[in-house]
Amino acid sequence: DVLAEKLNVLAETAQTYKAEKLREIRPMWSHQRRYRLGYAEALLVNGFSVADACFSAGFGSLTSFQDAFKKKHGISPGEYKKKNRHSDD
Repeated sequence: DVLAEKLNVLAETAQTYKAEKLREIRPMWSHQRRYRLGYAEALLVNGFSVADACFSAGFGSLTSFQDAFKKKHGISPGEYKKKNRHSDD
C-alpha cells in the first residue's frame, strides 16, 4: 500500500486511518447532496430542464443526478417535473 509506505506504517493501520477519515466526511457529502437535490427540485418545478437543473445544482454528470434523484424520490427527474410543475396561471 503506497500510503503505508509513505507514512512508514503497517498497511492495516493505513487502511484503518482512511476508513476513519471517510466516516468523518460522509455526513458532509450527504448534506451537500441533499442540498443539491432540494435546489434541483425547486428548479424543476419552476420549469428548468432536467439538464439545466442538474448542472445548476452542482452535479457533475446527468447520470449521477438522475441516479441520486431516483434513489430519493423513486421516480426520474423528468417524471417529478411533470407531476409537480407550477402552472403559469
